[in-house]
Amino acid sequence: MKKLNFPFTAILGQDRMKLALILNIIDVDIGGVLLTGHQGTGKSTAVRSLVEVMPQIEVIKGCEFSCNPHSERDDLCENCRELKESGQIQNENRDMRLVNLPLGCTELFSDLLKIQ
Repeated sequence: MKKLNFPFTAILGQDRMKLALILNIIDVDIGGVLLTGHQGTGKSTAVRSLVEVMPQIEVIKGCEFSCNPHSERDDLCENCRELKESGQIQNENRDMRLVNLPLGCTELFSDLLKIQ
């Protein structure tokens, strides 16, 4: 059963947050939005509400990192670089993915990766 999300257009206020989210959909090169605020202010609701209206993106077929087939060689992962150099790249369109990071995950990842 498909989960229904609150409609983005029904969110009142939060104009700067909504603008930031919309701009990230328009230009994925922005790289994301970090939303902070008190619990219950609609951060997660706003993000989840956009999932159904996000456009599909073109990626290299089978790439676990969703490399853009139009990127320069240095911006591709190792596997996609090899495919591009051999001329065997296949593209596919797929839905954008929503990554929902739990609170405190950045500390966990920095510990695991030994990032200072």
